[in-house]
Amino acid sequence: MLKIKNPLFICFIFLILFCGQTAMAIDFYISPRGDDAAKGSKEAPFNSLLRALLEIKKHAGKEEVNIWFLEGDYYLEKTIVIRPEYSGTEEFPVTIAALPGAKVSIKG
Repeated sequence: MLKIKNPLFICFIFLILFCGQTAMAIDFYISPRGDDAAKGSKEAPFNSLLRALLEIKKHAGKEEVNIWFLEGDYYLEKTIVIRPEYSGTEEFPVTIAALPGAKVSIKG
């Protein structure tokens, strides 16, 4: 059985675990082959930026949020306005970007 004699060591471990969990971002994914009724995961991505923005609004400014476009061509039927309530904060930013290495084209 492992015996830990130093209570500071235990506090240090809990601090690392707590900080590691709070530093994680929420990721949503969009794919031209996605479905706006899906959960927005990499395996079940949304189909539109508008759908992802609805999810951002729930988390912006409270948690770091990323929206990742998976590779493909995206067609906009109308102009999308991204208002301040979607932008997050310095501490909890919102990022909208192509997944690294993905070739994304937005048309419309």
